[in-house]
Amino acid sequence: MKYYGITKNPATNEYSIVMTYAKDGDLRKYMNSNYEALTWEQKLEHLTNILVDLKKIHKEEFVHRDFHPGNILIKTSAFIADFGLTGPADIEKTNQKICGVLPYMSPEVLNGKPYTKAADI
Repeated sequence: MKYYGITKNPATNEYSIVMTYAKDGDLRKYMNSNYEALTWEQKLEHLTNILVDLKKIHKEEFVHRDFHPGNILIKTSAFIADFGLTGPADIEKTNQKICGVLPYMSPEVLNGKPYTKAADI
């Protein structure tokens, strides 16, 4: 997806990335409304795009830390989004805050272990 820049909300001081509009929404919503209409080839193509993106993130030695269907956007193709919790893969933080969406968090992170590339999977 194309990124156009960054903006800051003056009321909350939170930053947002301005990027191409994902007309089909996130993966969860997209699959809930289109699953039966999609061929297996189309489903596998989306999965391949997601895996390629995740491989690129990990190749750069980063961990997403919040990888779930709500953070995968669909615009003809699937793209990983929301890099707000992304950070270096080699940092073992002590007293690290557990963050993410509980049903998608790895057991090792829930048990206090550091985020790793494997935890993204």
